[in-house]
Amino acid sequence: MTTIKKAIVTTLIALVSMHAVAENAKELLVSGPVDAVSADSVAVLGRSIATNDAYRVVVGQRVNVYGVLKEDGSIADAELESISAYVPGADPVYVRGVITQADASTGTAQVGGLSIDYTSLLSSTEFTAPQVGETVEFSGTQPAGGGVVLATETGVSVALSSGTGVGRALSSGTGVGRALSSGTGVGRALSSGTGVGRALSSGTGVGRALSSGNGAAGA
Repeated sequence: MTTIKKAIVTTLIALVSMHAVAENAKELLVSGPVDAVSADSVAVLGRSIATNDAYRVVVGQRVNVYGVLKEDGSIADAELESISAYVPGADPVYVRGVITQADASTGTAQVGGLSIDYTSLLSSTEFTAPQVGETVEFSGTQPAGGGVVLATETGVSVALSSGTGVGRALSSGTGVGRALSSGTGVGRALSSGTGVGRALSSGTGVGRALSSGNGAAGA
């Protein structure tokens, strides 16, 4: 095999490995109040989630749920992060999942058993009404326990765990990022960009790119 062919094969293997890691990396999928707890599962924002961490939380507690989002909208390998007692209508909630029902005429949609009212976003020229089968994410509030989530942003608009400068971008950009846990300047991007990075844990200026970019760093 020539040197060029070897280089091509090596590159392809590396790309496949990176894709596999990205596909199976745990990410923040739900943040909100615990509605119910059983021996091996919890219900958070209308979603029943199998987890080994159920014993660690109680109903009414605010939690972050990290895991792998499957094509059918279910969450695999879920881990829970306890935050605080939940205050309905005051504390922010977040959901990332697959749309199971949608009605653009009323500005509503469902992710599993959770109803979302996104009418406040319709005035934005950048917002597109979600369709059934699409993977979406919304931040907002839930005034009543088990009730409708009033979406105020698409994406993570608030720091859902402690840290400084925590944020997230779903597409390319300059200096955009996301943190899975606390930290300063810790970030992640899901696609290419300039100075885009990723960290799976806390740290300062720690970064890694999942795809191409200028000035992307790995750690």
